[in-house]
Amino acid sequence: MHPTMMHMVRVNLARAGMVSVSRASTPADSHFILTATGPDRAGIVFDIAKLVLDNNGDIQESRMMRMGCDFSLMMRVAAPKPDADQITQKLGKVGGMSVITHPVTAERANQVVPKPAWKANFNVEGVNHPGLVYKVTELFFARGLRVEKLHTDTKIAPFGGTVLFLMDGTIISDKPIDFADLKEASESLSSFLGIDLDLKPLPTSE
Repeated sequence: MHPTMMHMVRVNLARAGMVSVSRASTPADSHFILTATGPDRAGIVFDIAKLVLDNNGDIQESRMMRMGCDFSLMMRVAAPKPDADQITQKLGKVGGMSVITHPVTAERANQVVPKPAWKANFNVEGVNHPGLVYKVTELFFARGLRVEKLHTDTKIAPFGGTVLFLMDGTIISDKPIDFADLKEASESLSSFLGIDLDLKPLPTSE
C-alpha cells in the first residue's frame, strides 16, 4: 500500500478504536485472514472496526484501500471461535461486502517472521501496456527475490494524454544478493520496455 494511504488507514483505525494490541490472543482463539470487498462509502472503516470490537475480535494486522469505486481490505484477526464465525457472517452484511476467510493455525499465527538479509524499494513508471507486472516480477523471481508489498496505479501524462503505468513496492531476500547483477538486469529491462525502474536498497532493520 502507498505510504500515504497506509497513514490514512492507521489514523482511521486509531479514531475507530481499531488499533489492536488491546488484548493478547489466547490459545483458545481462532485465527484467520479475512478478505472483503464492497462499494466504497464514508464510514466503512468505522463500521468494520465496531463490528470486530463488538464481537471480541482483535485485528492483529491489516491492509485497506480504495480501488476505483470499491473498498477492499485484508486483515488478520484473532477471536474466540464462536465470535470469529459471527465476525465473518456479519461482515458480509456491512454495505454488501463480499467476504472470503482463510484459517490460520495457532502455530503459524504465533510464528516469528525472521528479518530479511536484503531489502529494497522499487519504483516503476512508463507507458502502460500489458505484461509490465509480469516482466518486472519475473526479473525479481529469477534472482530469488520475494515481493513483500506492491502497489500499482495509472495516471494520464501531463502532455499528450498518454496513460502511464505506476508501480511501487518492496522486495526482500533471505540471503545477500548480487546487487550489481540486479541493477544491470533492471536497466536492461527498463531499456527494452521503455520504462523507468529504480531500485533503492534499505537497511534490513526497517
